[in-house]
Amino acid sequence: MDPEAAGDELSRLRALFLACDASGSGRIEREDFAALCAELRVRPTEAEAIFQRLDSDRDGAITFPEFARGFRGATRRRSGGGEPAGEEEAAAAWAAAGLEQPWRDFEVRLGDEARYIPRQEQVSVLYQNIHIVEPRLIQPYEHVIKNFIREIKLQSTEMETLAIAVKRAQDKAAVQLSELEEEMEQRIQAAEHKVKKEEKRKAEEALNELKRQYDTEVGDLQVTIKKLKKLEEQSKNVNHREDVVELKKRIHDMLLENQKLKKDLLEAQTNIAFLQSELDSLKSEYADQTLNTERDLEMIREYTEDRDNLERQIEILQSANRKLHDSNDGLRSALENSFSKYNRSLRLVNTSPGTTISRSSPKFNGGQSPLNPRYDR
Repeated sequence: MDPEAAGDELSRLRALFLACDASGSGRIEREDFAALCAELRVRPTEAEAIFQRLDSDRDGAITFPEFARGFRGATRRRSGGGEPAGEEEAAAAWAAAGLEQPWRDFEVRLGDEARYIPRQEQVSVLYQNIHIVEPRLIQPYEHVIKNFIREIKLQSTEMETLAIAVKRAQDKAAVQLSELEEEMEQRIQAAEHKVKKEEKRKAEEALNELKRQYDTEVGDLQVTIKKLKKLEEQSKNVNHREDVVELKKRIHDMLLENQKLKKDLLEAQTNIAFLQSELDSLKSEYADQTLNTERDLEMIREYTEDRDNLERQIEILQSANRKLHDSNDGLRSALENSFSKYNRSLRLVNTSPGTTISRSSPKFNGGQSPLNPRYDR
């Protein structure tokens, strides 16, 4: 394709992209694209398919490079040229269109400083996108890149200075370390010499002390040996006969004492047997007394129970007797009350008009003759 024709095509695509970018953000959002397709009476499914085809990085928005690649691919498919194989063909198309020339010019202006730019490929792509979408931001972006290069150069200089300082410090530390090692070695040798000398002195003192102890013990042993020899000579001069008589006498005394001890032992055993028999008899008597005591306690317990039963029966009889007395008193009072009522009724009858009854009459006396009175209960 002719570069001039490619530039015209990109200009038309850019104008179309700006017309579709309602918000002016440099990106066509999914909602904006759906609204535009609805105005053009495109079905939602087809609109979604077109959006998915244009949104190559699947970030939910279409940038101008994606928009341009998509429409240029569609144009090529219509003309039978086929779709570009990938990013390399797209980059080649952009290069053919002359879009890399501004970045190359900027690299020429930077000169040797361009080598300080990290990730030059990404920076160049961003530079080209800014040049296409918003050319007025190119100068601020170049200014940012230059400041970034300046900072990188400054950091590189500082790093080199720091590396030199570190190397000097390492060399100085190595020298100091070697000096310290030599000094430590000298101190260690001096300490070893001092320790060896002190140990040698202590060993000599200990050896001298052991020699003195050995000499003292040898002298003591010699004195002891002399004493033993003297005792041996004295023991040889003692009369053996006197020793034998003395020994026989001691043996006789010991035999007598042994016999006496045997006799005492026999008597003690006899006493123990006698005491054992007495103890057995006491045990039997104690057992009999225990049985008798248990029987007596059982009888006392039975007597106590009988007495308690009798006391309870006596209490029951006494309560019954009291009840009888109470009932007799009640009957007596009832009889007295009835008799008094009867007397009052008789007096009323005697005082009634037309009736005069003598106290001595049989009717007054209840039909009884004074000569034959009845027993009044």
